[in-house]
Amino acid sequence: MLKPETLGLELPVGYRWVQGGRGLMAVWADASEGLRSTGFGPDSDGSMRVSDAVGRRALGELSTGSEVYLVRCFSHGGLLRWLTGARYRDPRRPFEELLLSHSLSLAGVRTPRVIAARAQRVGPWWELALVTERVEGTTDIGRWIAELRRGERTRLGLDRVLYAAGELVRELHEAGFLHADLQPNNLLVEEPLRAERAPSLWVVDLDRSERASSLSPSERRTNLTRLARFVERRERERGACLTRADRMRFLRGYEPDRELRSELWRSLASALQKSGRHGLGWILERAFGGADAREG
Repeated sequence: MLKPETLGLELPVGYRWVQGGRGLMAVWADASEGLRSTGFGPDSDGSMRVSDAVGRRALGELSTGSEVYLVRCFSHGGLLRWLTGARYRDPRRPFEELLLSHSLSLAGVRTPRVIAARAQRVGPWWELALVTERVEGTTDIGRWIAELRRGERTRLGLDRVLYAAGELVRELHEAGFLHADLQPNNLLVEEPLRAERAPSLWVVDLDRSERASSLSPSERRTNLTRLARFVERRERERGACLTRADRMRFLRGYEPDRELRSELWRSLASALQKSGRHGLGWILERAFGGADAREG
């Protein structure tokens, strides 16, 4: 049986452990009664149903009557999806994500509150889940771009969204945070946009991410290069949509200094020219990882 002391993790103030027969759950105390009313606990999914919210994989949903929560059941991508599916050797990941999410919120970065994190024993493996608040009225930027590519959306507001995305990534880096899956689908924007203020963005899916006291310039560039490669891959596979000006708007949001921004542009352009070695990984992901439902 998994015990809190086995994990060696200290929960933030306001969270508590709930022990089950085959599972362990950390829950935000203020939401514990509501969550319990749904039947969701360390050993049970309760009244969880498939959500209409779109994630990399199907999301679950719990309704307490006054609140709606999303449930992300962890699932491997790529080749591991076929080898182990949704089963893991390490039960710590959802609890570590809870700690990361809480620390980002304290730093002033918008990310949905984690309501509960859970690990359930299934034979020699673990099935993992994270319950978060549902942020209504948001669209992830990957879907925004996909809709623009298909002609379902105009370019109105895109410049503001990309600039705000650059600002958000800068906030993450200044907070010492490296997103393990930095890509447009993990950045949400509130809609409709308001003319009187900048777009409000949220960052989601913090699994396997890391936070340090500070990031080196090299670490920042590496994280940005990952984002740039993801975007360029989508552009090549699904049709060109973003312009040079669009890319520069993101960088303006990220780096206010013009000279440093030009240097960063050149660095990213150089890295993209060398990205051919990532081709095999992309092919394998397409073959084994499945389609991304967030892009329609």
